[in-house]
Amino acid sequence: MSAQHFEGRLSRIEGAYEQVADRLNSIDAGIAGLRHDVTERLGQIGHQFAQIGERFGQMDQRFTWGIGLIVTSWTTTILTVLLRHG
Repeated sequence: MSAQHFEGRLSRIEGAYEQVADRLNSIDAGIAGLRHDVTERLGQIGHQFAQIGERFGQMDQRFTWGIGLIVTSWTTTILTVLLRHG
């Protein structure tokens, strides 16, 4: 085989390697963009969960106050009934 034949094959292989490198670089760029999008979305989800946690804390406090008022009302009513008839 002649040197020109090997050079031709070698330049085709180098071209193929360049194409593979370009494709891998584009895949890497796509993965980096995807990672950025996922990270941003997870940050938004974390923020939403934090807001939900705050709201549940407020609801828990209101529930406790409500139960306290109900128990106080029942206790007052029962004591009133017992002390008037006693």
